[in-house]
Amino acid sequence: MRPRASTWKRCGRQHAFHDPIRRGGARVHRPARCETRAGVEPAYATAPALLYVASLMLRDLIDLDWNETTESVPAVVTALAMPLTYSIANGLAFGFISYAALKLFTGKWREAHPMSWIICAVFLVRFIYVGGH
Repeated sequence: MRPRASTWKRCGRQHAFHDPIRRGGARVHRPARCETRAGVEPAYATAPALLYVASLMLRDLIDLDWNETTESVPAVVTALAMPLTYSIANGLAFGFISYAALKLFTGKWREAHPMSWIICAVFLVRFIYVGGH
């Protein structure tokens, strides 16, 4: 059966027109515009990957100094936030923000590396102006 000359593909709310082109005698389809967009995978498809990343992080939780809450609480927040928010980036963001907040409120702000404060500020700006998604 021969493929149709052109096809319509549903892409979110828009329809993207596929126009086949010929290259070297073979019929090649141009990709739809939506195929390169991020976020097209449903949440149930990415959840196993997030749980796998969180389980890899659990190995490193053994090496933490559990008596130092400013070090252990952000690690736990990061490991729990990843699968709960369905986003590795949001999990890391919550971890950096909680680390900086705990260091600041406990008076140990000099122990934190300056890059931690910069990354925390970037994530705060992201959440304030862009939002969580």
